[in-house]
Amino acid sequence: FRANNVKKAAKDVKAATYMCKDVIAFGGAFHYERALCCDRLLVEENITRTEIAQGGEEGIGHENDNLVVESQVACALFAKRALETEEALSLKEKEEEEDNEKTPSSSMSFSTTRARAIQIYQSYSDKMQARLTDPVKAALRKGSVFALTFLDKDKWENEVPEYMRPKPKYFYYYEWMKDRIKEYYPELPQCVLDKLLSLDGAELDLLLQHPQAIRGQTEEFLQVLDEKGEKFLETYKTPQLSWEEVQALRVSEAKKKK
Repeated sequence: FRANNVKKAAKDVKAATYMCKDVIAFGGAFHYERALCCDRLLVEENITRTEIAQGGEEGIGHENDNLVVESQVACALFAKRALETEEALSLKEKEEEEDNEKTPSSSMSFSTTRARAIQIYQSYSDKMQARLTDPVKAALRKGSVFALTFLDKDKWENEVPEYMRPKPKYFYYYEWMKDRIKEYYPELPQCVLDKLLSLDGAELDLLLQHPQAIRGQTEEFLQVLDEKGEKFLETYKTPQLSWEEVQALRVSEAKKKK
């Protein structure tokens, strides 16, 4: 980095991060130089995206997916880590001094250097955060670990393509059922749609095969909503179709086909 080879510096610092888990031993300077390197890559090489964590790290939920964010966000995160690391080391040294009953003069010079570093990292961190959106700023104020988790969650919710986002259980089943319901009712109150989707899967599938049946069930839910309200509809139970009713639907459908 000091030899002005910023690309090589970026590779070296990334390798050091993943090979040495206890990077706190390097002090805040390690993260501070990583932030400076990231900032220079953005300004000089127009590298606008930076990897800040690998899949499977603490706070990252997807083991096979690395976390890549905008370079400005990466700079702010590294600067925050520099500040946190230096503050943690400063606190640790003070506790050791108290335990060993050292005289103030024996570590005065080192403590002063540490205090200056904290001041520099705090100033740089504030400068980097000023570029960010309010949600990311708020996450960083809660600490770099919290911010890392926030950024990973935000990526899956907002940045990656729809097909890559994690889906709830039975997502595609519900989407398919919604499409089938909308063939009969293009616009339904959300609570009525949810109520239909909460029916037994086999029964809903049967209802959807018979226009008269699905319309009857939907109109029933709409009437309950109109007369009793949404809260009542949530707990309202409709009797399941009897064997005779199922047979009647099938006979009716068979006659229509003839």
